[in-house]
Amino acid sequence: MAKRSIQFAELANLSARMIVCASLCGLIPAAPSQAQNYSAGLASSRIFYVSSSGNDNNTGTEEAPFATIQRAADVASPGTTVLVGAGIYRDHIFSKNSGSTDARIRYAARARHTTVIQVAVVAAEAVWKNVGSYVDIEGFDIVGTDGATIGIHSAGSNVRIVGNKVHDFRDLTCSNNGGAGLLLDGHTTEDNDILGNEVYRIGLGNCSDTYFHAVYLSDNGGLVQNNLLYGNRGRGIQTNHGAHSKIITNNLIFDNYDGIAIANWDPDVTIPASGFFVANNIILYSRNWAILEDTGAERNRYVNNLLYRNNNEQYTNGIHLNTAHGSTQTGTMRADPNFVDFQMDGSGNYRLQYGSPGLDSGTRENAARYDFDGTERPLEFGIDLGIYEHP
Repeated sequence: MAKRSIQFAELANLSARMIVCASLCGLIPAAPSQAQNYSAGLASSRIFYVSSSGNDNNTGTEEAPFATIQRAADVASPGTTVLVGAGIYRDHIFSKNSGSTDARIRYAARARHTTVIQVAVVAAEAVWKNVGSYVDIEGFDIVGTDGATIGIHSAGSNVRIVGNKVHDFRDLTCSNNGGAGLLLDGHTTEDNDILGNEVYRIGLGNCSDTYFHAVYLSDNGGLVQNNLLYGNRGRGIQTNHGAHSKIITNNLIFDNYDGIAIANWDPDVTIPASGFFVANNIILYSRNWAILEDTGAERNRYVNNLLYRNNNEQYTNGIHLNTAHGSTQTGTMRADPNFVDFQMDGSGNYRLQYGSPGLDSGTRENAARYDFDGTERPLEFGIDLGIYEHP
């Protein structure tokens, strides 16, 4: 896993230079900062454009754009970039086509979070379902609609979900089926990354269950880094159904039921929830545990996480581990992170002030290469905890 993280960083750094060059040369519009630093394999053999004033009978050029993301998804092929203009888009998206190792398919908002996807009629549980592999989804604002329970549901491999805002999904049924802002599905899928997203208010309503999570993982391998996850009825990050061997680092997680829950509760999948590396995260104001290991969890590592005012911190520093099955924790801290301006509703400034216990306190092992704003972290020095690197 460490080798893959180094390779990923090298590709990301190369891609950042490619995007900057392309933007300066007028080839493509500037992408969001997260997309700049995290999108490898950008070189595109074809670019399709989508506009809220377009027409699906058009050819998809910048002068004659499509009207829906779905139309572009239907004709996307390896190496395609789909650039989506500002506006509100009301249709579900089902992206089934795959890219390849050196020619990914990329869906990106032309300006970060100005492309809003809020479906008008609920025809599926997910606003966007992707079953393609080698696909990037970047920079969208996905808003809940009554009846939809999942923001982005991906069931492919080598998928990157980067820099999106996913929020305000409502639970109308109070059933045990639950929902999620971001769902990576299938223990046979692998190497999917969730990077730099903001996911909040998943599971609104008057129900008392805790089955609506910000991020739900049931895949194998990959990165969960630099995400801002707050105000969700369920967990910030939940694993199940055979998920294993993922790197979960440099996230900021607050005001959820549990911060991070590592488990496999599925009796039909015998793969243990093992091989997780959970480090450099800041978790606070959880209504239950900051970090919980439960059924099926074993041989995971928890390193240099900062916890504050989680409900069960009086027990084992707020972490409940299956130590009898080989899981370990080191460097756990319990202290006020000392943010510039902490606000529970997500409107605060979550950078760390001078004197914060989170400054230079992180492990370099599998640390996020870039922070939430796309700033490169000084991996040769101390790494800051959470989503921002102090200047």
